[in-house]
Amino acid sequence: PDLARALSRRGWFDLAEEIAERLQKSSKAPAADKSEAPLLLAEIQIEKVDREADPQKGKLLLDGAVDQLKKFVAANPDHAKSLDTKINLGWLQCRRAKILVDALETESDMDRVAALRREAFEIYTDAAKYYTTIIAELKAAKQTPAVDGALMDARLELPRAMMEHARIKGIDEST
Repeated sequence: PDLARALSRRGWFDLAEEIAERLQKSSKAPAADKSEAPLLLAEIQIEKVDREADPQKGKLLLDGAVDQLKKFVAANPDHAKSLDTKINLGWLQCRRAKILVDALETESDMDRVAALRREAFEIYTDAAKYYTTIIAELKAAKQTPAVDGALMDARLELPRAMMEHARIKGIDEST
């Protein structure tokens, strides 16, 4: 996993993905590494987003990362990294919206601007709902240090999502 991460950071995404996919399929790989392969694939997707100039391509890459994280949580609900992964799913939703908001600065087509604003608005709304749901789930869960940490993270991320949501200019909230 460390080699794939290092390659990804250097921009060698194809090789990093190949290593992560081999790790996921390998019968000889340690169980811990094998179970975390979807996390590794998501990290690689996120590294790609950082280097992507096209907002639509960046959004699609984030969608791929979200799919990998959901796959990890579904397969490993009791894994030590599962709670952090759930919080990161909300963070990635906000990141998707931020990509769209950033694209507003360079977009000249007013219809496209309105569509980007609406989509970013909806994504931030969904992210806030997601965090609210996660907070309720964590409050109902057996309290452990990991659950308490995840609850604190979710409580911090909710107002951030709401603040970014409020910063979108030109949106009529009744729509």
